Amino acid sequence: MNARRIRILHAADLHLGSSFASLGVDSVTGNKLRGAQRKVFRRILETARHWPADALCIAGDLFDGVHAEKDLLDEVLGMLEEAAPLPVYIAPGGSDPFVTESPYALALWPENVTVFPPGKWHAALHSGLPLTVHGLGYDGARDQELLSEGLNIPRDGRIHIAVTHGTIPDVKGEKKYAALFKHAIGANNELAYLAMGYFHETTEIGLESNTVAWSPGAPQGRNSDETKSRHILQVEITQEDGGVPCVSVMPVDVSEILFERLDLDIARAADAAALFDALCAKDPREKVVHLCLHGARPAQAEGIVTDLRNMTNSLFLYADIEDNTIIGQETLVPVRDNSCLSKLIELMGSRILDETIRENALRESEALELMLNACHTITPSTPEEGFLFS
Repeated sequence: MNARRIRILHAADLHLGSSFASLGVDSVTGNKLRGAQRKVFRRILETARHWPADALCIAGDLFDGVHAEKDLLDEVLGMLEEAAPLPVYIAPGGSDPFVTESPYALALWPENVTVFPPGKWHAALHSGLPLTVHGLGYDGARDQELLSEGLNIPRDGRIHIAVTHGTIPDVKGEKKYAALFKHAIGANNELAYLAMGYFHETTEIGLESNTVAWSPGAPQGRNSDETKSRHILQVEITQEDGGVPCVSVMPVDVSEILFERLDLDIARAADAAALFDALCAKDPREKVVHLCLHGARPAQAEGIVTDLRNMTNSLFLYADIEDNTIIGQETLVPVRDNSCLSKLIELMGSRILDETIRENALRESEALELMLNACHTITPSTPEEGFLFS
């Protein structure tokens, strides 16, 4: 009995060179996050060497745009050249399409790297194994749905895989972006594995055929929608005596910096330190945290939010706070109602509660808190002149 085994490392959606402007981070933090992306790319190549992989497939969006800065491109090309003789197969994606001004058209790629152009499927033969890699790049404009019909797999005794960037219709309700029709893939029963990109979460794609299809997701998070560990895929294909290939897929965590989303009831703000400590103890990697506050907004809430902001900034690489607390009537009721201060609070409280725009209500609530803080610095001459919130 003759058995053969082929190992493929599958990565996608690295988005090297992302700006991170939407996070609102400063330049130092932005540079650190971009540096983390490069470290992850190097980690992918090191994983390919140590596993070891017979080939590396990058299914689109290696870069975050059509253009790549020279130092980034030079570093990527250098790392790929160092990875030789490992064959690397790249299918340009939607963020880094194969166009005349892109690095795929202009740069001199190492000999061990195959970049698949758009327009039609191309086949590349592995030099040392009975493996054929079919690839289709994206050009940023052309509707490629019908091009899936050009993916013809011969019955030549070799193991065939394909790499491209796009979606399968009906998968997660996504739009048909550089789509490959299920029935077209299903017609290619000789295709053992389809290496996809585009989905930023690790996704197994069910096809109506023997073909196994996955998207590994983004290997380094870029925002609070890409939380926790991120992965590449170790794909092992075995075949016994020319039978149907058996494909196993193992996700491998390669993240450098973790993005996290945390929910906290503002009434439990005193528990925040324990929540943050538990998060750090669970995984020591640096983190970018999005903290969502909810619950009834108490009096002096702005001070609580300020304390939380100072705490998160001291513990994490970067943190932002989304304040979804609710301003309730109970936080605006004075103990007494026969003073000028009481009447002013009643007036401002009514305005805050009637305000339909949340941001305006928060600003007026903060103004009320500042006024109360100022008033509380004045010691009343008699107990009856004192003022409290419920």
